[in-house]
Amino acid sequence: MKFIAESFVKYGLVMIDGVEASAQTTEELCRRVAPIHDTFFGSFWMFSNQAQVKGEEYHEDTAYGSDTIGPHTDGTYFNQTPGIQVFHCLHAAEEGGDTALVDGFQSAAQLKNENLSAFELLSSRKIEHHYIESGAGNDALYSTAKEKPVIELDSSGNIVQIR
Repeated sequence: MKFIAESFVKYGLVMIDGVEASAQTTEELCRRVAPIHDTFFGSFWMFSNQAQVKGEEYHEDTAYGSDTIGPHTDGTYFNQTPGIQVFHCLHAAEEGGDTALVDGFQSAAQLKNENLSAFELLSSRKIEHHYIESGAGNDALYSTAKEKPVIELDSSGNIVQIR
């Protein structure tokens, strides 16, 4: 676990090989690394790009398709955006599924150095972040919104969160 923590702090990303391809094993590993944050999606869930066909739980989210998803921040509409996210590909799709990872903290620091006025705008102006979902087999309407800046700073001006 020490290697995972050190690598995560240093690189913002950890890749682990040799974990059994099962939801149970993945969840057990996650619980050893950090507490799992509960949301209206649940505390731990699986998704598939074929969820509609296989009858798995479906949400109106691009994660449930096979289209390429560009760099983005998940959970911007929650009070606390996800700190650590774990993705374990149990069954690879025949096509699609490309992943691009970006270090948001490094990007924000670079923006601060190269374009201070843009950094100040993104760290001071609050914008709405929202998620609304209904239908598609769901019995409930999920609606949440937060008004926060894209780059959140602490009282000392340190970057603490990216939305």
